[in-house]
Amino acid sequence: MNRFTSTLQQWLARIGLMGVTGIALLVFSLAVYFSAIAPAQTKIAALQQEARTRLEQARKPARSTAADQDSPVAQLAVFYRYFPDHHSAPDWLERIYAAAREQNLQLEQGEYHTIRGNSGKLTRLQVTLPLKGSYLQIRKFLAAILSEVSIASLDSVKFERQKIGESTIDARIKLTLYLE
Repeated sequence: MNRFTSTLQQWLARIGLMGVTGIALLVFSLAVYFSAIAPAQTKIAALQQEARTRLEQARKPARSTAADQDSPVAQLAVFYRYFPDHHSAPDWLERIYAAAREQNLQLEQGEYHTIRGNSGKLTRLQVTLPLKGSYLQIRKFLAAILSEVSIASLDSVKFERQKIGESTIDARIKLTLYLE
């Protein structure tokens, strides 16, 4: 051990402080490379390969894993699953009434007509609502309905004002709710 220590001291004396600093930097660089850079390069290569694979899959025509999922009957079944059951109509109407209350609109007596589809499974609930309020209130009400009631379509909006300077508008809103 004594001989090793004396040889090490001689060797350090020859290379000097700059040589020791260089060796320390080399050892540190190797440690950083093998602990951080090499694993990162491996991960980057794996991600690039995954990106290439996904790009190739995206360029290929989309095919279903099960042949029956491509059939029109299966596609139609998926379409109908989007629509809620017709028994949930009161819940959807409550959302519409809540949006009207939120905008402080006066809801007068509405008209409701249920139309059952002959060829399809959808039931349409046509709702006609006479409203009184400002133009901005009615616009916010309509925006709330169209964003919160995903099964609703806006069929028509009719505005009437009794006098030009009056801020209150009479509106007649026609909506259709699509239910299964």
